[in-house]
Amino acid sequence: MFALKGDIALELLRQPVKKVESEEEAHVLIKTLESLMGNHTSVSGPELGIRSAVAIIRLPNYSLNLINSEIISESDPIISHAETCFSFPRLELNCLRYENVVLRNGLSGEVVQLSGKAALLAQHHVNHLHGVVYHDRMIKLAEVRDDNTVKNSDACPCGSKRKFSECCTTTTCQSISSF
Repeated sequence: MFALKGDIALELLRQPVKKVESEEEAHVLIKTLESLMGNHTSVSGPELGIRSAVAIIRLPNYSLNLINSEIISESDPIISHAETCFSFPRLELNCLRYENVVLRNGLSGEVVQLSGKAALLAQHHVNHLHGVVYHDRMIKLAEVRDDNTVKNSDACPCGSKRKFSECCTTTTCQSISSF
């Protein structure tokens, strides 16, 4: 297993993955991801060339296994500033994400509510499980304030040159560059 690189990674990462069918299969896949993730806080099967709908998040105070996950609702749009990806370690992109998400997760379809960094990481990896890479979520980032906020009268960070209040609903920038 290895991290995919370059254009071939984009092509492969956009291909469909297979659903995980059993608890035993999920356990083996999770252990495999854990053994290959190195010092990253999260990784998905597709990033490692594993064509199964599995990803893991390992934060200091929170751990989540993503199995056959799908996002069922999202709220409070934000800009994920300088987001990185296991498959593209030197490429930082600004992406539209959400502060809060609700996922259907696991073999039983358990509903999970996430916020903050866990929500951002989950979006990144659930996207991978559905053939969406962070290049697809990228936005052109205009000037933001030193405190990483965007005020209603500021130019919208999406680069439209319209006032923020008349364009996107994004309210803040977040950095999740420690994938």
